[in-house]
Amino acid sequence: MVPSDFDQYYETRLAALVESPAAYATDAEAWRTASRSTIERHLQRSADEPGSPILGAWEQDDLIGLVGISREQRPSVAHKAGLWGWHVRPEFRHQGVGRSLVTAAISAARTAEGLRQLRAVVPASGAAALSLLESEGFKRFGLEPDARRMDTGFVDQVYLWYLLEADRV
Repeated sequence: MVPSDFDQYYETRLAALVESPAAYATDAEAWRTASRSTIERHLQRSADEPGSPILGAWEQDDLIGLVGISREQRPSVAHKAGLWGWHVRPEFRHQGVGRSLVTAAISAARTAEGLRQLRAVVPASGAAALSLLESEGFKRFGLEPDARRMDTGFVDQVYLWYLLEADRV
């Protein structure tokens, strides 16, 4: 995604944060109050940095899903990146959009020089997301109890990773 996608990116991300607050580190209120320039920097980074794109799924000219990749910046961990913001609008779920976004993220990550692995963090209650990620080759490596505090209580998170360069293990 690029800066000209601002309006649809903003609205789709906000809808995700409102609908599934336990799935994201950012909350809807923080997103609503973020400056336009902060959000535009996300999109500019997506356009400029091969290891940190924001990928969108489109139906005609409507953004129906997205996922971001965020590459670690410190040299000792720059071989890793995390998936973030993965969301598909409810009316487009169970149609392969989420899987397409994950496979596109894996493909994009493979093109980033020196990137070796992807990480994903999913609420333990996210059975559909966990199942999809595992079917694409992500492996669980941990469970963090009480990882996030919500108004309704604590949320456990499952950590998964995907090795991009399997031949180098």
